[in-house]
Amino acid sequence: MISLPYIPLDEDFNLNVALLIILIHTLSKNRNDVLLLDRNKIQIFLYLIKNPSKLEAVMILAGKQNTSIDMTETYTIKSLSLNVDILFSTPK
Repeated sequence: MISLPYIPLDEDFNLNVALLIILIHTLSKNRNDVLLLDRNKIQIFLYLIKNPSKLEAVMILAGKQNTSIDMTETYTIKSLSLNVDILFSTPK
């Protein structure tokens, strides 16, 4: 019996490129065509996309209206960990 390989999605190049393209297309400019994103903001947005369980706390800190996301869609073992080292990892 041949077992299927486990592919960690956070490290998948094609997924990360697709997320980056969508992020840049959606959030790169404001209504006045002023550029908004820098490397740090892109890292934070990618972190929040991959860890939506942290989004509620960020929205509260930013003073924005909270969106309700179903718990079954947000919680994974990786997103429950408190590891935020990826935010400070410059190679990613």
